[in-house]
Amino acid sequence: MIVLNDKKAMTSYIERLYELSDNSLGWGLLFGPYENMLMPRYPIAFFGLNPGGSGWTEGTISSEGKCAYYDESWGAPAGEAPLQQQMRSLFSPLGEIVGSTYQDVMDGCLMTNYIPVRSPNWQMLKNKPLIIEHMRLFWAERLRLVHSDIYITISKLVFDELHHLLAEQGYQQIGTEHRAQIGWGRVTYQIRWYEREGKRSMLIRLPHLSTYKIFSNKNCEEQIAYIMSEAASVLSD
Repeated sequence: MIVLNDKKAMTSYIERLYELSDNSLGWGLLFGPYENMLMPRYPIAFFGLNPGGSGWTEGTISSEGKCAYYDESWGAPAGEAPLQQQMRSLFSPLGEIVGSTYQDVMDGCLMTNYIPVRSPNWQMLKNKPLIIEHMRLFWAERLRLVHSDIYITISKLVFDELHHLLAEQGYQQIGTEHRAQIGWGRVTYQIRWYEREGKRSMLIRLPHLSTYKIFSNKNCEEQIAYIMSEAASVLSD
C-alpha cells in the first residue's frame, strides 16, 4: 500500500523504484514542499515528465521552502533559465485568477514530475514500463485523496496517464475535447473537462515549454487567453 501521508514511506517507495529501474542519475519528485501532496493551498497540479540531467543527483522527495521553478539557479540567475521564465508566464495569470502572486501559487500547489527517475532525456530512460506502472499506482492514490481543479502537463504521455487515472477515480469526461494549434506552426495543445460528484476538473496539455516558448510568442497569445479564460471558469466554481 502506498502511504502518501508518511514522507519516509514515500521516499522508500521512490528509492526502491529507482533501484529496480537500473538508472544511475538519481531521482527527484516534487519541485515544492511535501505538504502539497495532500494539503495544497491551491487546487492546481503541474506535472512535468521526468527530471533531466547529465550527472548523478541525490534523490529528494521535495524542495522545501520556495518552489524550484522560480527559486533555484538552473545555469542562470535564480528564476531566469528559459524554462523558469516560461513557467513564470504560465503561473502569473493563474495567480491573478486566484488573487495571488505566481510565487505563492507555485509554493502552494502540487509541482511535480510524473516520473521521478532522472535521465539525460526521455529516450535514454531505462525500463520505462516498470517505472510507469509503479508511478501509475502512486498517482492514482493522490488523485483518490486530493481533488484538483486544474491539471497541467507538458507531455502527451502524462496527459494520457492522467486522463486514465481520472476516469478510474470516477471522473466523467464532459463536453467535447478542445484541441487546436497553439500558434507555433502545427504544434497543438489539448483541454479535457471532467466532473465527479459536482466538482469539475480541467486537464491541459501544453507543448513542452523547454522547446516551445509559447509565452514569448505573440502568435500564441489568443490561444493562451482562451486557456486562461477556461481555467478561470473552473477555479471560480
